Amino acid sequence: MVKKKEYRYAAICSYYDDEEGELTVTFLKVCNKEGNLFKLDEGDVADVLYEDVIEKLSMPCLIVKGDRVFYDFKKAINVFEK
Repeated sequence: MVKKKEYRYAAICSYYDDEEGELTVTFLKVCNKEGNLFKLDEGDVADVLYEDVIEKLSMPCLIVKGDRVFYDFKKAINVFEK
């Protein structure tokens, strides 16, 4: 028996296609062990079915360090990335 792994990612939605029921998202990459600080993975863009969205996250605080932008959520985000 093969166990199927479920991966969970955080992402920013840039477009919602109401007719197709799809979101265009750019994925975030976790940056700390606490799971509340993320950075945008600009090359990782995909269309995701609305029904595959598990949770709408609260608006994060933006932290700018030089030319890098980090997304700081008030609570840990339960992600399981590859």
